[in-house]
Amino acid sequence: MRDVLAAFVDRHLELSRFCEMLESDEKPIMIVWGDDGIGKSSLLARLIHECASRKLHKSEVFVSKSRFNSYLEILRKIRDDLGPELFPNFTQLVNYIFPGPLQPRAPIKIEVGGGAQSVLERAKLENVTIHGDVAGVIIKDCMINVPDPSLNIPPQDRMNLLTAEFLKDLAPIVQNALLVVLFDDIQELTDETYTWLWEGIISALEQGQLKNIRFVLCGRAKPQLQGAAALSVKEAPLQPLGVSDVEDYLERSGHVADGRVAAAQMLWAASGGVPLKVALAVDSYFEFFKDKRVRVNG
Repeated sequence: MRDVLAAFVDRHLELSRFCEMLESDEKPIMIVWGDDGIGKSSLLARLIHECASRKLHKSEVFVSKSRFNSYLEILRKIRDDLGPELFPNFTQLVNYIFPGPLQPRAPIKIEVGGGAQSVLERAKLENVTIHGDVAGVIIKDCMINVPDPSLNIPPQDRMNLLTAEFLKDLAPIVQNALLVVLFDDIQELTDETYTWLWEGIISALEQGQLKNIRFVLCGRAKPQLQGAAALSVKEAPLQPLGVSDVEDYLERSGHVADGRVAAAQMLWAASGGVPLKVALAVDSYFEFFKDKRVRVNG
């Protein structure tokens, strides 16, 4: 029966706004908010599916208290979603500022068509035999989060440098192709990271550093809008269902006509119209009042 609710609460208006955003650069930022159970995750899944159906570049950043709530984690996530090989400048700087415990030592040379080509400087392989052809080598950073203290780079400067290199690598990727970056649970971002997101990344759209990017920001409460980019926002507050919606849902779920209005009023009052709570309440209702449900055709 949850499938009935999912089809019923289709969020057609919000999906239409998203599609409009994809097709126009007038307002490239969409913010979605609503209480838990209101359908944010379901809507986000539909937006992701829409991106996939259009074969768009996309990155999904699901923020939590322990993951993807810092600027470096977010930059790495977007890089890895798009392909780490596309971000050589950013990755090189990350490895310089956040060195791994094992330092590469000697160059590797591979014979290609009778000539030697250096593919990785200052690396070391021991007791390794490679059979067949080597098509390519992709090097990611070591995901170290402790900066080299000897560099003595202030945290703010470090963040600005890494962001600048990231944007430099990102610019050619989005030169002729659309990218959609979707955030969920942005209320879990630290204040510093939230400010950086607007001032360091999203503002690059307004400043002309980037184009062909769309952002979707989902959270429990309406996000605080910052900077000039706030003028480029499509708002999509998710509203609870009304009594008539619950009544229609009961009808689609097979509730007999007799007593349906009263049941809808009772269930709406108990659930507040929150779709997930409506589904749970209706499940319990039909468990208790089995005679109120008839077989649904099809």
